[in-house]
Amino acid sequence: MQISATPTTGQTTATTKSTVDTLGADDFLKLVVAQLQNQDPMNPMGNEEFVLQMAQLTTLEQSRSMANAVSSMAGAARLGSAASLIDRNVQYEDPVTGQVLTGVVTQVQADADKVEVIIDGQAVPLANLVQIGSVASSSTTPTQTP
Repeated sequence: MQISATPTTGQTTATTKSTVDTLGADDFLKLVVAQLQNQDPMNPMGNEEFVLQMAQLTTLEQSRSMANAVSSMAGAARLGSAASLIDRNVQYEDPVTGQVLTGVVTQVQADADKVEVIIDGQAVPLANLVQIGSVASSSTTPTQTP
């Protein structure tokens, strides 16, 4: 089956979305209000249905709150793990040249979605670390490994 955005003669057509649209609490409440305003007055929504919809709204909000908390804890765990690398010898793939170098982690920096270690003034993503060694001696000059 061919998937395309515009119909062509003799072919099945479907559209796909690359992003998932999500409804928030406000959208959910608007839908409930619209449903209440447009319901059949001779056959109104039962109390059970209304309570069920409110329970679904509560579940949605609790799920989002839990997802935010888990995300925050994961970020703190990444930061804690990276902080334990300070003053340790590491081998890393240089993000610019791709060479495998050796250096000492001197700092850790974090922003909203990533944690990086600082090796001799250069920010290196944690994913670029190849090997973690012992606590460093006084020399912190990066060296190229064969």
